[in-house]
Amino acid sequence: MNPISFNRIELKPQSAHIWHISIDQNKALLKQFGELLSADEKKRAEKFYFAKDRHCFVIAKGALRTLLGSYLQTDPSGIRFQYGSHGKPHLDDSTSLRFNLSHSGDAIVLGFVHDLSIGVDVEKIKDDIELKDIAKNFFSKEEVNALLSLKEEVHPNAFFNCWTRKEAFIKAKGSGLSFPLHEFAVSLEPGKEAELLQTKWDPDEKLKWTLASFEPEESYVGAVAIEGNIPSIVHKNWNEYRSALVTQ
Repeated sequence: MNPISFNRIELKPQSAHIWHISIDQNKALLKQFGELLSADEKKRAEKFYFAKDRHCFVIAKGALRTLLGSYLQTDPSGIRFQYGSHGKPHLDDSTSLRFNLSHSGDAIVLGFVHDLSIGVDVEKIKDDIELKDIAKNFFSKEEVNALLSLKEEVHPNAFFNCWTRKEAFIKAKGSGLSFPLHEFAVSLEPGKEAELLQTKWDPDEKLKWTLASFEPEESYVGAVAIEGNIPSIVHKNWNEYRSALVTQ
């Protein structure tokens, strides 16, 4: 496989790309992706007890490296990551490309943008957990009140709307779970646009962010947060891109 022979992916300024990847539909790439991983990543993959967790790790890291290789026109296996104080990976200062990755169940989501901090999150919607108790522990007072004001049957969707939007935001901030979750609020009502409603430490900061939600697969919800005004968020076709990978 010659990764540099792939068509270059162009990411324009003021635009973000979101990729949705199914783990089950991409197991044919496990060997190919495994060869791209760094020595440290290969060791981490070997430590997973369950095959499904190992497959998720290899496909997620391999897809990230492959896409970065296409954006940057470089060998994916030669890409070296640096890490922030809270463990968020990034590239060195030779490129303006920023990225983030998330996975849950069968779904992997990757986001890319130039120059701006980005965070993505994806979650499988579940209705067998104590949503209200979790919300009271992790959501802001405003978000809890908004959740409880909705009909019971939409609580799972509303809960995971809120969860993914908050997670995407703190991932973009690069602060990890140390960031106080009750200090900001997002919209959560199903069918309405994602919105950063409140940033208590600075009332004006909410105006500086782009927040959006999407459904990468049935029964999943995803979110992306970008520190800046991004008018164009493009959801890219992984299956079309994948067809080039399996024919190289």
